[in-house]
This record gives sequence, C-alpha cells and structure tokens, in this order.
Amino acid sequence: MGRYKRALILTEDKYGESFFKKLCQKLKEHGLISKQLHCDVKKLPGKCNSKTERILLAREGLDDQIVIIADAHGANKKEVIASLEGHIPKSFKKITHLIIFDYCIEEWICKGLGIKYGTDPVTDLDRYLRSTSGEKYEKYMLPSFLNRIDINLLINNDKNFNCFLLLLRHSVRKHR
Repeated sequence: MGRYKRALILTEDKYGESFFKKLCQKLKEHGLISKQLHCDVKKLPGKCNSKTERILLAREGLDDQIVIIADAHGANKKEVIASLEGHIPKSFKKITHLIIFDYCIEEWICKGLGIKYGTDPVTDLDRYLRSTSGEKYEKYMLPSFLNRIDINLLINNDKNFNCFLLLLRHSVRKHR
C-alpha cells in the first residue's frame, strides 16, 4: 500500500509557483510521478533570506521532501548553493535538495521546445516566439508553456529536470 507524502517546492520566480503546480499535475497525468504525491509550491523568499529557514521550520514533523529551485543567472552556482544552504536548518539537511539553473527556469522552456540558447534563455525564447508566432515573451507566460513543451525532450536533454523528476518519484515511499 502506498503512503501519502508531500513534496514542498520552493521557487524564486513569481510565476514559478503556478508553473510548478501545473508541472506536477502534468507529470502525474503522464504517469511520471505518483498521483498520491501532493506538491505544495511556495515562493522562495530569496537566496539568502532568513525567512526561508522559518518556512522550513514551520513544516517540522511533516512527511515532506523539500526541493528548492533557484536561478544562478550565470553566477557561480557554488555561491548560490552556499547562500541557500546557510538558511536550511540542520534537521532539514537530509530532506532538502537544491536544483540550481545555470541561468533561469526558461532553460526548461527552451529545452522543452527544442530551442538552442546561449547565456540568456529569456532573450532566446523571446526571439524564437517573435520569429515563429509574433509573440513577445513575458514572464507571466511561464505557466502557459506547459501546454507547449515536450516533457520527453526535457527528460532526454536536461540533468536538472531529471534530478527534479527523480526527487518527486522518490517522495512517495512504498511500505507493507
């Protein structure tokens, strides 16, 4: 019998909350994660913010897997990781996992659409949209791309996405 478990996803992006809620739903619909998993998505207060610690401590005693997703914006990922880890309480270290984008979440959109990008995925996504549909990319559009992207392209081409998927797959433990 499966045991109900939750995953807390903390994301920097304002529109990331809606994006990750819809992404979890899409992964369930495709049978890539358990339908029993409840994905609770909240906004990450910042890479170096004591409020992160309070958000985690408020979940003390819950059966959560925690995934923190942040953008490096081309900066040193080790520094971003150190900033975040400084606000993870010791009791949460084993259940908290970090996924750091080299640049930003639009990397997943670009890869899921088969768009090659350089050091600025937002600009490359905008350029692609303008040339294919006349649209201008705006950040609020982020969640709507879940209807357009190919999850298999992400699975085949993105290490961070595979890590995210693996973490969610392991969030529901089986026991007898």
